[in-house]
Amino acid sequence: MAAQKFISQVSVDARVCAQQRLEMQAKDKRERGIDPRDRRVVLTIDDLNAALNDYGLDLRKPEYFAGGVTKNGGS
Repeated sequence: MAAQKFISQVSVDARVCAQQRLEMQAKDKRERGIDPRDRRVVLTIDDLNAALNDYGLDLRKPEYFAGGVTKNGGS
């Protein structure tokens, strides 16, 4: 039950971060003369990371993560 409450709190906080980000983007669009009618909230990993930072957790790939794309295309 504690884990469910934690996940619920993190998801609510991430949604708040996403809404704030979208409001800032809408403000920028209005300043540029673009009509910001799309009000869908899309959670990104950055929103989740911001929410988890409030709880003292850091969400990022470790430096030794092997799975990136190489520049020269070699194996």
